[in-house]
Amino acid sequence: MGKSCQGRRYEVSNVNDGNPETYWTTNDLQTAGDLIIYLGAETEVNRILLQEYIKLGQRVQEFKVSAHFYST
Repeated sequence: MGKSCQGRRYEVSNVNDGNPETYWTTNDLQTAGDLIIYLGAETEVNRILLQEYIKLGQRVQEFKVSAHFYST
């Protein structure tokens, strides 16, 4: 995964830590962000759940998901 943008409270590792009270975010003035997850091997993915931390109000207008396949 990518690097944190706002320090320890909003680290990118919060994305999949299992705690619904933690989250990752970009810097305050940044209006877009990317999260890249490397699965390490060929992996079947049949669902992706993306949510914003709604306690702060709705700020995300859209999510985009893309997949890249690399062969060696």
